[in-house]
Amino acid sequence: MKPILSLRGQTEIPKMIQLGNRALKAGYWGVSFAEELENCNTDVFLAIGAMSQKCDGLGFMTNVVNQFSRHPVALAVAALASCEAASGRFILGVGSGSPSTLSALEISDKMGLARLAEVVHIVRLLSDQDESNYPTFLRSNT
Repeated sequence: MKPILSLRGQTEIPKMIQLGNRALKAGYWGVSFAEELENCNTDVFLAIGAMSQKCDGLGFMTNVVNQFSRHPVALAVAALASCEAASGRFILGVGSGSPSTLSALEISDKMGLARLAEVVHIVRLLSDQDESNYPTFLRSNT
């Protein structure tokens, strides 16, 4: 079993870093973040990137990232960057959409599972490829 501390996005990044390091010392595997569109909070991938640089050895998980507010390629790129920043200690959690989020975005709940399958397919395609095989628009200019 791998215990995980769930952090809410309303917490400021310095406080998240402090809580992450305390969780690591207490034997937790990592921390998780939920993307809540109803509350304008810290972007989960930004928080993971910041924490991964200050919480050595901590794992990270999204629980759950909204599949409708990000293009699948953008979601895949953010997840891959998070995985790299965390030295592979990253789990991407996506979901079909909560009723309140779907209602706020005026999206039919019937689209949730079909869209989720498409998102997972695209994320897997991009994550299975070598960096040199990414389409030109995904390559770094540096």
